[in-house]
Amino acid sequence: ALNDRGVTWDALEEFGKAFKQFDEILRVSPRNALAYANRSATWFDVEDYEKSLADVNRAIELDPKLAFAYANRGSWYLKHGDYPKALADYQKSMELAPREWGAYNGLARVYATAPVFQAHIRDGKQALAMAQRACELSQWDEWMPVASLAAAYAELGDFQAAVKWQKKALAMSQPAKDRHQHDNLQRLELYKAGKPYYEEVSSLKEDAPKPATQPAGPETN
Repeated sequence: ALNDRGVTWDALEEFGKAFKQFDEILRVSPRNALAYANRSATWFDVEDYEKSLADVNRAIELDPKLAFAYANRGSWYLKHGDYPKALADYQKSMELAPREWGAYNGLARVYATAPVFQAHIRDGKQALAMAQRACELSQWDEWMPVASLAAAYAELGDFQAAVKWQKKALAMSQPAKDRHQHDNLQRLELYKAGKPYYEEVSSLKEDAPKPATQPAGPETN
């Protein structure tokens, strides 16, 4: 119950209340990998990246089969521009939980948008396959995989499809007034101009995929 309340508070961006829930779990159960992984995502949200990495590493140490922890660490590495490590963690997450969309979306993002200095990583066909799978697994109900699908089409040079799907991603994210709206609009303008979207060379990516929190399931209760 504490974990699920923490996840809810995190989703509502009530981060102080989320921390209280996860901290209490770890006070009582200091080897609770799920609580570490979820608290890591909340540290990420408040931009304390050092603590975020420490917590997600601890989660993986305690439970090497906790798939979403690898996906979260992949997002941490992507945020910090370490694309090979991001790729490895997303692939590990996908192997452990092949029906969770987050890792597929992360892989699509890396394959489609790696910056110039990591151009050897880009693979439009792989990006398209990963993005399509992420969309299917999320039942086409999440804007992030749809935006990754648009980026994959742009990397393949199909800008008509890229514009179509980026418009869809933009429409899907608008009701929540998502903080990534500016980035979505910029991408749309790039695709209209016949240009793919590549990450800029920067130490921190403003629009990297957000690490997820996860409710307690039967295997983690």
